[in-house]
Amino acid sequence: MPARSSQAYVESFAALLVAGCVSQGSSVRAYGYSQNVPSGILSTLGNYNTVSGDGEGSRHLQPLLEIRIIRQPAHGQVRVTTGTRAVHPVPESPLAYCDGRQFASRIVQYRSTPGYRGEDSLSYEVSFVDGSHDVYEKALSVR
Repeated sequence: MPARSSQAYVESFAALLVAGCVSQGSSVRAYGYSQNVPSGILSTLGNYNTVSGDGEGSRHLQPLLEIRIIRQPAHGQVRVTTGTRAVHPVPESPLAYCDGRQFASRIVQYRSTPGYRGEDSLSYEVSFVDGSHDVYEKALSVR
């Protein structure tokens, strides 16, 4: 794990990726962490799928989440695509039954300017079906 990462942010982010995050209320939460990415190569920063579970037996598909780029990176490009990705929850997750199954996803990807090496950053907002929003501040170390 990169030195600048906060364990709490990483754990929260992992839970969002695995569970699809259907949260309560219409709050805005902020998460920040760092990630190493290779120079000039398309890298996935986030995979937000459509499967959800509340931990009490509720497992269902939800509409694709909306993602809005708030701040573009200074030394590369970010894009949001739609595709399918396999879910790999931890064994104790309420969604463990769907390990390896493919679900529709919104995927956030980054590619640095070719040859650039150094720091970059960006931010984006994920809007959930319940009206809540998460803002992600991504600090990137381009190598």
